[in-house]
Amino acid sequence: MASVRYFYQLSNHKQQSSAVLKQKVYQLNNILEQSVQAVDGIHGLAQYYLKRPAEISGYLPKLSQENKMFYLDIKEHDVVKEGRRLNSNITGTGNVSDFTADKKLEITMANALTPAFVSAQKIIKQATWFYYISLDQFVSLYPWVDRDVWHFNSATLKNPLYQKMKKFTEINNQAIWSAPYLDPAGTGRKTSLGKAVFYQQKQKRNR
Repeated sequence: MASVRYFYQLSNHKQQSSAVLKQKVYQLNNILEQSVQAVDGIHGLAQYYLKRPAEISGYLPKLSQENKMFYLDIKEHDVVKEGRRLNSNITGTGNVSDFTADKKLEITMANALTPAFVSAQKIIKQATWFYYISLDQFVSLYPWVDRDVWHFNSATLKNPLYQKMKKFTEINNQAIWSAPYLDPAGTGRKTSLGKAVFYQQKQKRNR
């Protein structure tokens, strides 16, 4: 009798485990699908702004120079008194005074994507970062991270995901996933999803 009960409990446990696993797979698949939809939506907005700059609800943000690096220059923010900062931080390399009209447009566009980043993270709670990283040596990162903690590094553009994205054209462009990796910002093991942005048939970049 004890033997029968053991095998019954084992069978029941396997069924329950299978049901739990199926539920977790469903939840994970839903998160992945939402992530692709979010990146596709942000990508579409970036392309739209680049083609129709007059419709960007913003302007070139104030940037300051620090040696070879530039950064978004905005007032200090007291998180305790004012709550979470709802800005993307922009950092990059190059001299602000030498920026071309195209680079100014791209930075303005990247800054204008912040509301989309904020909304996407509200929906996808598991998403740690949203960012637009440019082949023109800058990144717009949300949530905000002070530049002394993390800032643009040109070595980032050499990782395998970006190398794959560089091979895309406007015709075969699609969202792709990276292999799992350890987040350099210290948030643990992650995977990233990216899609290239094009302007006048030249790839800019998105993620």
